[in-house]
Amino acid sequence: RLLDYASCWSARFRRSSARWLKGRTEVEALLVSAPPFSAIPAAARVARATKRPLVVDLRDLWTAEPLGFFPSRVHYAAIRRKERRALETASHIIVTNDYARVALQKHFRGLTTPISVITNSGGAQGSVGDGFRPPAPLRSDGEFRVLYTGTLYEDVVEHSRLGRFRPLAIDRGTRSLRPVLDAMSKTDLLDRLSQLGRTLVVEVIGSFPASEVRAVTSLGLQRHVRFRDRIPRSEVIEAIQLADALLLLQVSWVERARPMPYMPGKVYEYLETGRPIVGALGPGPARDLLAQVDTAALCDPWDPQSVSDALVRTASRAAPVLQEESFPQPNELGLLTDIMRTVTSSYLPATAP
Repeated sequence: RLLDYASCWSARFRRSSARWLKGRTEVEALLVSAPPFSAIPAAARVARATKRPLVVDLRDLWTAEPLGFFPSRVHYAAIRRKERRALETASHIIVTNDYARVALQKHFRGLTTPISVITNSGGAQGSVGDGFRPPAPLRSDGEFRVLYTGTLYEDVVEHSRLGRFRPLAIDRGTRSLRPVLDAMSKTDLLDRLSQLGRTLVVEVIGSFPASEVRAVTSLGLQRHVRFRDRIPRSEVIEAIQLADALLLLQVSWVERARPMPYMPGKVYEYLETGRPIVGALGPGPARDLLAQVDTAALCDPWDPQSVSDALVRTASRAAPVLQEESFPQPNELGLLTDIMRTVTSSYLPATAP
């Protein structure tokens, strides 16, 4: 049996959990999934106090490839030390892709805790909905509708304002409409689509900075880009059903050749729909995966013409071809079970007969 400490950052909860576990010999291991990252050191303290093996599931990297904000280098160094101590306590670490594994090993040189890769695809079909398989869009509006769901954010580095502390710069990559906006404003993309009888409409559903809206307005592209705040999942699925293609964005604008070791879970959901995917992606696991998919059109996010060509190729298809998934479907539950069996094989309850 496993105990998941996804919310055990509270000191009070740590203490009560440790007391509860001391009398529970049936709990053989602890599993913590992060983010929230503060759960990692909390779970490590509980593991040490109760002498149980700990498995750390890093869905995102904490200090190796930070997505969050650290107010100063002093804070970052302290949190990095705390993370290392926790990972050294762990019996096993799980990451979502090989890029993340390499980044973690490079960041914490000498770390001996075993690291395994288990993708975050959801394990099986049906993660988008019960047997979700959207029909081809039945619209007569002439739009070539490209849908982006999730969060947009800039790659601008964060800086500290805390007195004498030196600022900490973080290149966390970017998920921005910039590649698509450049394609619309710097190439003949809109004219080429017009010749096909299509009008490009990029629909963004989720959270986005005001700078993205300002960029669209400054280019006079309001007709071609629509923003919608977060909506219920049922409405997102309805939007997917009406979309001609789905859009993925991820790139490091500061270091173009640097892989971004993130694999958004929505990549697998996009694939499950069978919709064509336009991927303006830099190096990394998402691009590697989509390179294996026939319905994906990959492009160079720094080259407006490449983005334009990918969109035109996708729009040229008569209709989305819905087919069975052609991407690897690892046995995630089986892999996790093997890891837990390994870490618990040497666990001997203190009160065992």
